[in-house]
Amino acid sequence: MKFAETLFEIARNDLEASKCLFERELYPQAVFYLQQSIEKATKSFGLLNDVIKEDELKHVSHNPLKVYKKSIEKQKKKIERIMDANEKVPKLGEAKLIKDLNFRNYHKK
Repeated sequence: MKFAETLFEIARNDLEASKCLFERELYPQAVFYLQQSIEKATKSFGLLNDVIKEDELKHVSHNPLKVYKKSIEKQKKKIERIMDANEKVPKLGEAKLIKDLNFRNYHKK
């Protein structure tokens, strides 16, 4: 967790650098630091939310979308487990917590 927090702090610094460069009309450099900030913040998000582990950061490389895709896949699996449990125990669907939720619809989206 400490590494994720450090990574997020670096992302914040990169964002601040991007803002300064933008204000000085150094646009290519500003975009570069903005992109760096997004990558680091996304990796930090993935680590803090247990979507990825530190040893997976090299696999993510410069493609932060991999973190979001993995997060979506993880949520999809959770929904599938809930749907399976609901089929096995139909009374589960009557619980206040999930009564009004349409998991099939959510799963499709």
